[in-house]
Amino acid sequence: MMDRGWWAAQGRGLVGILHTGSVATGLLHWARTLPVEHVEVATVEGLQIARQRNMVVERAARKDWLLFLDSDCLPTADALPALLAGGRSLVSAVVLERYPPFRTTAVRSLEPLARWLLPDLPARGLLDVPAVGTGCLLIRRAVWEAVGGPHWFRCGQLPGYPDMLGEDMDFCLRAAQVGHAPALDCDV
Repeated sequence: MMDRGWWAAQGRGLVGILHTGSVATGLLHWARTLPVEHVEVATVEGLQIARQRNMVVERAARKDWLLFLDSDCLPTADALPALLAGGRSLVSAVVLERYPPFRTTAVRSLEPLARWLLPDLPARGLLDVPAVGTGCLLIRRAVWEAVGGPHWFRCGQLPGYPDMLGEDMDFCLRAAQVGHAPALDCDV
């Protein structure tokens, strides 16, 4: 784990854990390994995913960054320091979908819609992508301030993509429009 000086340089952050309950036990255990003087943990329950995410952003209002973690993603011990160290304002770890063929949650292209498959990803480094899921997504304050609230995350059809839904993709597309394109950290 990084030392206190390194953490202090990263500012204060919030880890938002969604879909809590018995499935989130591993995430809560993981979060307890983080330095409490630099990282706050917020848990949010409910069935309204966009509302849950907006509640987390509201709690992070005075923080320098936030990390979304969904209960279907258990990050490695060094995931948060690695994402912070990459220096990007909007960056995701490699997260796989729950069902075969286990594509990543990172979008490869929008026309036609395609997601990255794990074997097709570069072995290392940051990869610019059109959109990512929020299973393990680091967002710096500049991003949510530029996107503007209180509806940072919205559900519904995406403009120009009538067959796609997703609060995460919508957020990423709007973040890119204001100068914060998402990246995928292939090392995490």
